[in-house]
Amino acid sequence: MSKYTAGPWGFRTNPCHGADVVDLSSHWIDGPSGKPIANIYEYYHGESEANARLIAAAPTMCALIERLAEKRCEYGNGADCNMLPQGVRRSPCLPCQARALLDETNA
Repeated sequence: MSKYTAGPWGFRTNPCHGADVVDLSSHWIDGPSGKPIANIYEYYHGESEANARLIAAAPTMCALIERLAEKRCEYGNGADCNMLPQGVRRSPCLPCQARALLDETNA
């Protein structure tokens, strides 16, 4: 896995948001030390809090995806869905999708 700030992450509203100041970020993503690791900007009214909540949940979601990726392919071939013969291939099972997602995020 690529290095990222360890979780848990939290989010909070920028206390200056809405004031007449240069900092336009509406929310901060905080690392485990409580210090901001990212700023979320309000481009569309009302979306920044939902975006901040989703981003703050990323380390937890990543851990769950890693656990799912450890499972065997649901189609029983022991490797992954891409190893199935052409005529037998189906939509990838959840563990194979999890491995593909981790590969994509580690690129």
